[in-house]
Amino acid sequence: MFRRDGFAAASVRGIAREAGVDQALVHRYFGTKRDLLLAVVRIDFDPTTLPALIVSGGREGVGVRVMSTVTALWESPMGASLLASIRRSRGSWWSWPSSSTPRSSRRP
Repeated sequence: MFRRDGFAAASVRGIAREAGVDQALVHRYFGTKRDLLLAVVRIDFDPTTLPALIVSGGREGVGVRVMSTVTALWESPMGASLLASIRRSRGSWWSWPSSSTPRSSRRP
């Protein structure tokens, strides 16, 4: 479901329904939807930290950091399937973290 629908559109209820199990079991063994994703793709980092990592140096050089991060992920064992999920899910957590964005650069 994560791969097909993306992280934002997937729900624990829908995942449990497709798996034929009670939603409570999914929550008991995996916790949150994010924790379930991390368990399913077996990655050693939290993808929700990527935006903060990329913007940590400010807007200057963000393009290089984005491409370096994407290239590293693409060439990793999780590769293209993880990037596809991240791309489809970007609306749910991919934004400039307000604490990392200079006041003069914040969007109205």
